[in-house]
Amino acid sequence: MTPSLNRDGIFVDDDGVKRRTILAGAAWSIPVISVVTAAPAFAATTDLKLAFDKSSYSGEGCKTITGVKVTATRNGVAAAGESVTVTLADGYTFSDGSTSYTATTGSDGSISLPDIKVPGRGGNSTFSATSGSASTNATVSGKPTGQVYASDGSLYGTDQPNSFTSIQTTGKTVWAMDSDKNVWYVNSYDGKWTKVTNATDVTQYSVNGGGATYLKGGKVYNSEGSLYGTDQPGTFSKIQTDGKTVWAIDSDSTLWSVDSYDGKWSKVTGGTNISAYSLNGGGGNYLKDKKVYSSDGQLYGKTQPGTFTSIQTDGATVWAVDSDNTVWSVGSYDGTWAKVKNATSVSGYSVNGGGANFLTANKVYSGDGELYGKSQPGTFTSIQTDGKTVWAIDSDKTIWTVNSYDGTWAKVKNATNVSGFSLDGGGAAFLKPACS
Repeated sequence: MTPSLNRDGIFVDDDGVKRRTILAGAAWSIPVISVVTAAPAFAATTDLKLAFDKSSYSGEGCKTITGVKVTATRNGVAAAGESVTVTLADGYTFSDGSTSYTATTGSDGSISLPDIKVPGRGGNSTFSATSGSASTNATVSGKPTGQVYASDGSLYGTDQPNSFTSIQTTGKTVWAMDSDKNVWYVNSYDGKWTKVTNATDVTQYSVNGGGATYLKGGKVYNSEGSLYGTDQPGTFSKIQTDGKTVWAIDSDSTLWSVDSYDGKWSKVTGGTNISAYSLNGGGGNYLKDKKVYSSDGQLYGKTQPGTFTSIQTDGATVWAVDSDNTVWSVGSYDGTWAKVKNATSVSGYSVNGGGANFLTANKVYSGDGELYGKSQPGTFTSIQTDGKTVWAIDSDKTIWTVNSYDGTWAKVKNATNVSGFSLDGGGAAFLKPACS
């Protein structure tokens, strides 16, 4: 079939059909395809979306967070009749004690949640909402609560503020910090808790051997609220006291102490770029380049392995843990470092008041490598000693101690759900939330 040119200048086939007409028909059919492919984009805009009325919430331990809402929408329009489930975690519960709540959205697309109880420990968590494949989250933070108890399980002192987050004892008194970073102590004359003078916005404190100091704004203060010593650099980040003196580390990891003869702060010999230090019982040592040094800047003891990662001293001896979690001590007879018997894969240790213990495989051992006491539960996670006894906390946050009359481990009265404890100088106290 040979096309020919007609008198209008248009090619036609032998049957008279115009070629331009065929092309025009083909071109006209193309837009039909584009209309079909556009349909899914329109459907996607109907997806359900969820949102809490706030991106974050806050509360105080043992109190409630009220008025929380979740809203469901489609294309920005309230979606009524949707089933929404909200779940809580990390100790946060609804008013009935549950951690899950389901409700159907009303005409405004929202559900109102029951009151949410903040756990006594406070802490950070997340509220989660779901409906089918739709989901959303909101963060929550809670201020912790805490009360101090004596070793007999009774409240320690009177007029406690109910907001303590940490404690330290010397055996004679107890210091505690609250959630607003104020430091408190118990008055010896009336047993009432009282704020330490000027101890607001405190970054750290240290109580030991009858002495007590705190750190604020990079400077060290005594228990009366006055600056401790003279010529402070104002850059301290951590402190320790043993009741006789104070050591402090600055922002450049340099160690300082107070000279006993003139009360001036000065750098400890060789104490630059240190990684740890320990001051206790009149003795002081620091760790540098994975080796232990004494306060005069000399290597402490002989034949160090050069792999130490932490140290503790009580003034009479020093223990150190190496990079393999093995405990070493210095032999009193020749000053040589040696591994403590059975002290491998150690998860904790404590040296104080002439006593030393370590924790391995969730059990407590004495310095001679033998099990300490009888009837251990085998679930201990941390320990403290004061040289007279040992306290240990188990995986359920319950405190145990060794009975002096028969050497058997037993639970300390009322010491459940504990958040901290301190044992020193013959005194012991523990901290637990004001509610569960």
